[in-house]
Amino acid sequence: MPAIDPWSVNGVAALGHLRALALLALALVGVLLGLGRKLRGGPALRAHYRRLGEVPPGAPCPCGRGRPYRACCRPGDVERLRRDIIDHLSRRWSRASYRGRSRLGSMDSRLADHPLPPVALPPWVAHPERHTFPLPADVLHSWRPRLRGASKVR
Repeated sequence: MPAIDPWSVNGVAALGHLRALALLALALVGVLLGLGRKLRGGPALRAHYRRLGEVPPGAPCPCGRGRPYRACCRPGDVERLRRDIIDHLSRRWSRASYRGRSRLGSMDSRLADHPLPPVALPPWVAHPERHTFPLPADVLHSWRPRLRGASKVR
């Protein structure tokens, strides 16, 4: 194949085609990576969320201190999960509360006018005595955060 002179008219057109092919290849790689993530069962779960679904409250804590999980690391894991849910949903709730405003600077005032309803924790976190552990991976991957007492947040 002859070398492309980038300064000639034909060279500019050839480089444009090469750039288009490179963008198409990047898009194809992105689609394949997304498909692979869906086939593997979604993105990786956060460690504290995974522990809450795998370790029974009365079992020894996975940190190795020898105390029961209920009295050792579980309260911290529940609090981290609660903060993660609030962070995730407060953005969606604030956007839904005032559709016309999109500035982040007014988010505090929007949340003051329309406070975030209570957060609903997963059932195995709120009532662990009703569940057997470890939970199946599909149950952990299928749970989605929501707000208690609120209509569906988009």
